[in-house]
Amino acid sequence: MFSEQREFETPPTAGRFSLLLLGVIVTSLAIAFVVSRQFGARGEGMGSKHPAVGQALKHLALEPLTGTDQPLALHDLSGKVTLINIWGTWCGPCLIEFPHLRDLKEHFRSEPDFLFVSVSCGAGGNDARLALDTAALLKEMQADFATYADPQEETRGEIARLAGVGQVPYPTSVIVGRDGKVWALWFGYVEGLTTEMREVIDDALREKPG
Repeated sequence: MFSEQREFETPPTAGRFSLLLLGVIVTSLAIAFVVSRQFGARGEGMGSKHPAVGQALKHLALEPLTGTDQPLALHDLSGKVTLINIWGTWCGPCLIEFPHLRDLKEHFRSEPDFLFVSVSCGAGGNDARLALDTAALLKEMQADFATYADPQEETRGEIARLAGVGQVPYPTSVIVGRDGKVWALWFGYVEGLTTEMREVIDDALREKPG
């Protein structure tokens, strides 16, 4: 059962897009089992209990990838409750999580103070196929939200700094409040995680500016 461990991956050195092929999923979950020992199984110290909670996000530099032509900077988050999701089309746990995040985004569609920031990352750094692979997955998953790229890994580096790790695994999700401070941070995906995210977002939205 996916709920028995926290599933995530570190980025491979190379990879190509593969839509939920059984071999990719099995392989990625095997990797996740090994790597999860480094970050802690079952999400201990994750979410609203993560040590990064209360720290301020100090830098955000994202480039438009699909569905938008506008870059995203830290000031664009001001006054918003923001969910930042770091993922890759090559990452098995990310693909498992993806439809749940799509549904979460849809749930908050009419909430003007909520912002969903989807950051798609190539398997080998600056992947020339990143936009094509991301667009193909969005179409397959019937998702219509914008996605962003982090070509210089500045945003990933900032989240790694907040989390106190050398690099973020995939997927990584961060909820940032209206004041720019972290409300919750998760590495990986387990069954039911987006329900926890929804509860944190609801709480953050209830906290009015000022």
